Amino acid sequence: MLAGCSSTLLSLRHQPSSEATVSVQARHSHVEEDLISLEKKMSSQRLDLPRGFSRRGATARVAAIDKQAASFPRPNSPSSSSLVARSGLKRRLHGWPYIRDMREGVVKRRKLKTHQGFKSSSFFSPAIGDFDEASSSSVPSVASKGVELVDLLAAGAEAVGRRNYEAAVFFLGRLGRLSSPRGSAVQRAAACFAEALALRASKLWPGAFSNSPRLQTDDAPALRALNSATPALKFIHYSLNERLLRALNGKQRIHIIDFDVKQGLQWAGLLQSLASRPWPLARLRITGVGNSKKELRETGARLASLAAAMDLSFEFHAVVERPEDLRLWMLHVKEEEAVAVNCVLQLHRLLCEERGLAGFLRLVKSVKPEIVLVAEQEARCNSPRWEARFAASLLRYSAVFDMVEASLPRESLARAELEGMFFREVRNVVSEEGEERVERYELFDEWRRKLEESGYRCAGVGEEELRVSRMLLRMFGGQSGFGLEVQGKEKEDEEENGAGLTLTWRDQPLYTVSAWEVVQQQ
Repeated sequence: MLAGCSSTLLSLRHQPSSEATVSVQARHSHVEEDLISLEKKMSSQRLDLPRGFSRRGATARVAAIDKQAASFPRPNSPSSSSLVARSGLKRRLHGWPYIRDMREGVVKRRKLKTHQGFKSSSFFSPAIGDFDEASSSSVPSVASKGVELVDLLAAGAEAVGRRNYEAAVFFLGRLGRLSSPRGSAVQRAAACFAEALALRASKLWPGAFSNSPRLQTDDAPALRALNSATPALKFIHYSLNERLLRALNGKQRIHIIDFDVKQGLQWAGLLQSLASRPWPLARLRITGVGNSKKELRETGARLASLAAAMDLSFEFHAVVERPEDLRLWMLHVKEEEAVAVNCVLQLHRLLCEERGLAGFLRLVKSVKPEIVLVAEQEARCNSPRWEARFAASLLRYSAVFDMVEASLPRESLARAELEGMFFREVRNVVSEEGEERVERYELFDEWRRKLEESGYRCAGVGEEELRVSRMLLRMFGGQSGFGLEVQGKEKEDEEENGAGLTLTWRDQPLYTVSAWEVVQQQ
């Protein structure tokens, strides 16, 4: 999961009974020692979620909560409608294939066990606090826990959304006991979202929660892990490069402006493609934008060395600036160059400021690009309704954690780095508001509307981009959950052409790539 976060990180300081406290402490004591060493290697944010405030009448409040705890309904019981059903969270979450498969597995095993003489009620705990891990041999523990975790997340989200302190503490405490940063994919995702929920709750009830600041925010190791273990980044890079080559076919002087170049992983493949062209390239220049001068210098040196080995005329220009603060003169655009603009997982961050995206798109138009390449997360995580954002992000990241489960060993440090990066994204979506919330993912149709309103038209993706992406997925043949979807086909009978191309995991959209041209003014 999230880098180094323990399942006790949301454990309650006060339990409904002393027996429950002893049980929880015993259950997790053996995990604590292993996690201490892991936490030293990775960024983590450790939270303690108490039953009541540590000050201002905590004792009376704790007593009131403990008295009410027994009356809280299980999230998947008919009487829980006041906490869960009204928001529609469960309906949306249970529709995801991974959760649906778990539910179907539980039902099948329930029928089998009932036929063999077991009571069907043993497959779900009769009350939310009565889950007995010792009896897991008689239940499909992974599936039933996964289903219960989804129900608990829905209940906890609604409790926080309604500012119901007692219910929020209860459900988050339960999540802290059942989720695990070292368990199954759904347990890791649940631990991630439970901590993000607790962070949001800490802003509603100051003093009720304690947390320490996250130290590491460097995503470079996580991106390398994502690139090597899954086809996600390669899908983005290879499909966009193929579209760029098609748009700049025959051009002798090429200038690529990459508005978030990072480690330059995208451009090694492009250099190889350009070097293999039958006609020589007069000049390739890449302007890399970023916020780390050291990283940009290293990226430029690495790409220059690779270009020299391929006998390509190459120049790298580094710009240390935020995309929204850039000015045209910083980009060093020249008249004789064919310009391509690259925006990979960047546009959504410009939505947190009122005129951020509009100003940026005007800047892009001013460089007169031949093609504008865009890749974005495919999710509806920018709704003004917090509950809708929570549900959309849980659907997305449940699929992401499941994808990671199929790609990396559970004890892998690379997996911990990768899940730590995803946790930082989840934390931002779930717990932040205003300009602090920068992870504002939108669906492709919404991006299409925004870009067209700003004077762009869709240049489309075609057969070559789809062919390259399919070939890439075949390279990861052991991970059969990946798929491709064509977005916005102009004609239903033109299967190979569309406005965008989406990578999916078990039918859940993950990333969409697209290409755009500036509409020329008459």
